[in-house]
Amino acid sequence: MKKQILFLLVLFSFMEVRAQYKLDTLASYKAGPGVTYTKMRVASIPLNVDMMVVDLKNPFVKVESVKANEKLDGKEVLSSMIKRRTTLQHNVVGGVNSDFFDMSNGRPINIQIENGEILKGPINLSTVGFDVNNKPMLNRVQFGGQLILKDTAVTVAGVNQTRNSNQMILFNSFNGQSTGTNVYGTEARIHPLGNWLVNDTVKCVVDTVVSGAGSMALTAGNAVLSGNGVMDAILKNRVKAGDTVKVYLGVTPGLAKLKEMLGGYPKIVYNGKNWADQGYLEEGGPDHTYLSEPRTAIGFSQDSTKMYLFVVDGRSELSGGLTLPKLADLMIQEGVYLGMNFDGGGSSEMMVRNTIMNVPSDGVERELSNGFIVVSTAPVELLNSIIILPAKKTVFRDEQISFSVLGSDRNFNAVALDPAKTTYSCDAKIGTIDSKGLFTASKLNGGQGYVYASYDNTKDSALVTLKPIVKISLIPHNFTIDTLRSVRLSLKTYDSENIVRSIPASDIKWTLTDSLLGTLDALGNFKAKKEGKGKIIASYEGIADTVEVSVVVGKDVQVISEMENIEDWSLRGSAVDTANTKLSVVSDVKSSGAGSVKVDYSFTYDGFQDNIVYLVPKTPLEVYGVPDTLLIDGRVEGTVNHRVYLTLSNDNSELFLANPSIGMNTSGAFGRVTVPARASQVITPGGIFTFPIKIKEIEVRLGSAKEVGVTYKGTFYLDNLRARYPLQTTGVEESASSVRPDKFSLLQNYPNPFNPSTVIEFTTKELSHVSLKVYDMLGREVQVLLDKELPSGSHRVSFNAQELSSGVYFYRLQSGSMVETKKMMLVR
Repeated sequence: MKKQILFLLVLFSFMEVRAQYKLDTLASYKAGPGVTYTKMRVASIPLNVDMMVVDLKNPFVKVESVKANEKLDGKEVLSSMIKRRTTLQHNVVGGVNSDFFDMSNGRPINIQIENGEILKGPINLSTVGFDVNNKPMLNRVQFGGQLILKDTAVTVAGVNQTRNSNQMILFNSFNGQSTGTNVYGTEARIHPLGNWLVNDTVKCVVDTVVSGAGSMALTAGNAVLSGNGVMDAILKNRVKAGDTVKVYLGVTPGLAKLKEMLGGYPKIVYNGKNWADQGYLEEGGPDHTYLSEPRTAIGFSQDSTKMYLFVVDGRSELSGGLTLPKLADLMIQEGVYLGMNFDGGGSSEMMVRNTIMNVPSDGVERELSNGFIVVSTAPVELLNSIIILPAKKTVFRDEQISFSVLGSDRNFNAVALDPAKTTYSCDAKIGTIDSKGLFTASKLNGGQGYVYASYDNTKDSALVTLKPIVKISLIPHNFTIDTLRSVRLSLKTYDSENIVRSIPASDIKWTLTDSLLGTLDALGNFKAKKEGKGKIIASYEGIADTVEVSVVVGKDVQVISEMENIEDWSLRGSAVDTANTKLSVVSDVKSSGAGSVKVDYSFTYDGFQDNIVYLVPKTPLEVYGVPDTLLIDGRVEGTVNHRVYLTLSNDNSELFLANPSIGMNTSGAFGRVTVPARASQVITPGGIFTFPIKIKEIEVRLGSAKEVGVTYKGTFYLDNLRARYPLQTTGVEESASSVRPDKFSLLQNYPNPFNPSTVIEFTTKELSHVSLKVYDMLGREVQVLLDKELPSGSHRVSFNAQELSSGVYFYRLQSGSMVETKKMMLVR
C-alpha cells in the first residue's frame, strides 16, 4: 500500500504543469560583500520568498556550518548561533537553518563538518560541502578514515560514535566533555599541527596515551583516538606521547580539503532540471514532499560561482508554502543548476544582518540542530549609503507599517546608525509617517507614492502602493424571507491580492431597489413589509454586489409530497441488511390521500454504527416560502422509537441537517413528526442556512433495544410530508377538530430556542376566558399574546420577539381556574 501511495504521489507530480512564477520584488539590496538579499512575493498563490545570492568567488566571503552549542547533541536558535559567531573581522551577514534533526536531542541526521572537523558520519542522503576556496559540491557520500603510522595504516571506523569491538574511533570536543568510553581499551590524545580538514592528511602530535581507563577528556581543537581489541594493541604498543602521526578522515565522493558540510534531502534540482520526483524516489522521502509547506533550500549556478539560499513561508493566509517540485521550479527560474532541500516546516528561517526576514510558521524562532551562515571578512569602514526597508510595500487603507534604515560602507558591511539622526517623510496623498518610521496609510482606495529617509547626507526612498478594494461579496447571496423575520446581510471586501479586508460600516452604501418591499438600515439589516421581489445593493468606491430577495408569506400548512407514488422515491441504507430492507407504497395504511410509503427493514446491531435508511426523492422537493416546521406523518409496527432527520439544501447547493423535535413512535396509528425548518447541523463546510430550501433526503435512524449481535426487523410508514408556516400577525388559530379535548394543556413552544418567531400550542377543555402572557426573568410582563374568550379545542398562537433581546422568557396560560407556565429561550 505504501508503495502504491508513493507511486501515485509521484505520478501526480509528473502530471503537474511546471510553474513559472510571476515574482514581485519587494526589496533587493547588497547585504554584504558579494551578498544580495531579495524579498519576493507571488500574490496569486499567495507566497512569500526570501533569497540570498552569494558570490563564492568574492575574496571577503566565507561560508560556514555552525552546530548548536558546539555540541553534537544540542539545540539553539539561529539568532543565537549568529551572535556567537560574529566578531569584528568575522561579520555574519546572514544564515539559514539546515539539516533535519532529532527533535529530542538536537542531533542532525546526516553528516556535519564544521571548520574541517567531522561531527558525525554520513547516511545515504544528500549533502552540500565546500572546500577551503568556497568551491561547492552536492552529493551523497560515505566515510573512510585512517591512522597512518610510520610503516602501516589502520582504519578509523568513525567519528563521535559508539566504539565497538576491534574498532578505532576518533572523538573530538563536539562529542561532549569526554569520549564516554569504557575501560576496555587505549586512548591517545592528539592535536593537529595545522588545521583540521577532511579529504586531506593532517599531521598530529600525540600528547598522551592512556590504557584501561576510558572516558578521556576532550578539549576544543584536539581529538582522541580510542581503540578496542586489535586497535587497543596498536595504540598501546605503536603510539607514544611525543610521536607525530598522520590522520586521514575522508568522504567519497568529495572535494579535496573539504572544510564545511551539511546534510539535507532530497536533491531537487539536477543539471538545471526539476529532480524533485526522482530525488523523492532515490532518497525515500521526505513524507511532506508533495505537501505545500514552509521550505528552506540551497542551490548553485552551473559554473559553481554563485550560491542561492531560499526560504519560503507557509502555513499562513499570506503564504501557503510550496511542494518540493514547485520549490524546484522556483529555484530553476532564479538560476539554480544544482539544488537540495534543507529541513523546512517550523524550522524554516532566514536571517540577514541580525534580522529574521521571513515569518516563522510557529510565530517565533524554533531551536535548531545546526545552521549555515555567510560571513564577511572585509574591514568595516565609514558610512557610504543607507537602505530604507521595506523598499517596496503594498498596504491597505489605515494600515500601519514600520520603516527602518540600514547603513552600509563601501564593502557593503553593516554600519551602525544613530536613530536620532534619521528623518522620515512621505508623499501626503498616501499617508503620514512619524519620526520613528511608523507609517499610517491614508483612506485612499488605491494609489502610489514614496516614503523617504535621510541620514546625514545620504538618502533613500521606498515605493508604497495602496491596495484598492476590487470586489464585494454579500452574504447570503439571494434569499427568501417572510414578513416576520429580519436578515442582517454581511459582506466581505477583497483587495487586489484577494485578501479579505475590513471596511467601516459607515463607508458602505446600502440600497433597496423597492423601498415599499421593506426597510434596510445602514448596517445591512433588512425587514420585509410585504410580499414581492427586490434587490439589495452594497457599494463602496464604485465596487458593488447585488443580491435578490424574495418576500413570501406562507399560510397555514401546505403539502410538499403526498408520498403515494413509488416512482418518486428510492431507498438506500447504512448498516442495514439491504437484501431484506425494502421500499413500497401501500393503499391500506395511510394518514391521508390514496396511500403511504412503507419500509420493511432488517439489521443486526453491532454497538458501533447507527442503523439508517434514507428515502431519497427522485428530484429534490422544493419547499415554498419560509416555514417554521416541516411535518410528516409516521407510524411504526410495535413501540420502537425511530428518529426522522431531513437533509436540506439552499440555493447555493449547500447541505444542512434538520433534527426532529420528537421521534416516530406511534404504534397502530399515524402520529405527527415535527422537524424544525432550520439547520441544526451544517454539512457543507462554511455553509450558511438560507431560504428557499429543498428536501434532499429523509433520514430515518432506526431504533432498537440495542443488544449487540441481535437482528432486528420491523416496518414503518411515512405519509403526507408538509410545511407549516407561522402566523404573520400575533393571533390565535383554532383547531377544526370536532373532538372535545379531555384536559387543559400547554405545550412547549416550537421552535425553541427561537429567533425571532415561535409558535405556542395549547388546548382548553371548555368555553372560557383565556389569557396568554409573556414575562421576562424578573417577572415583568413583556407582551399579552391573548386575552379573550375561546371555545374548547386546540389553539395556536404565534409570538414575534423581534423587539426583544436574547434571553430566557416565560409564557403563562390561564383558562378559568387552570394555570400553567413554561420557559422558552430567544437566541439572536
